[in-house]
Amino acid sequence: MLEQVSAGEVRLERKPPKQMAHFAGINDIRIAAELAGALSYFFACWELPTLNWQLPLIPDAVCGFSSGRTFAFEYDRGMEGIRFFVETKIALYNRGLDGLQLAAVVVITDGLQRLKNLAQAVIACRLPMLFSTLDMVQTQGLLAPIFNRNGEHELVRLI
Repeated sequence: MLEQVSAGEVRLERKPPKQMAHFAGINDIRIAAELAGALSYFFACWELPTLNWQLPLIPDAVCGFSSGRTFAFEYDRGMEGIRFFVETKIALYNRGLDGLQLAAVVVITDGLQRLKNLAQAVIACRLPMLFSTLDMVQTQGLLAPIFNRNGEHELVRLI
């Protein structure tokens, strides 16, 4: 239809993501960050390489707020084992990301059980870690007290 209306050929410039649910979840986090207000920037994992990202770890997203606080987001759908998550991603976060001062690593999961399992597994992490579910992010937003801090039961706010 577009080719007929515009009298030109329509070319597909890129392929849809292979992990569509993961892609959509990161975009849901982006929407929540935009709605939180005072957002300075938000870069998804597929955008970071275009910024000459040279760090050994590519978070699912990195965002900064006008308060000067920067967060790395990891959207965990439970497709990797917990041990793999801890030994690869968390180990690199623990070493630090040169030039990027993080207020916290925010882990968003698809369910409460996965959240609890990850929170238990990273209890010794030196970095502040916050945990929530995608459902909570979608329904309540990033400004609500929806985050579990390092396995504690009390819910806290991101900013």
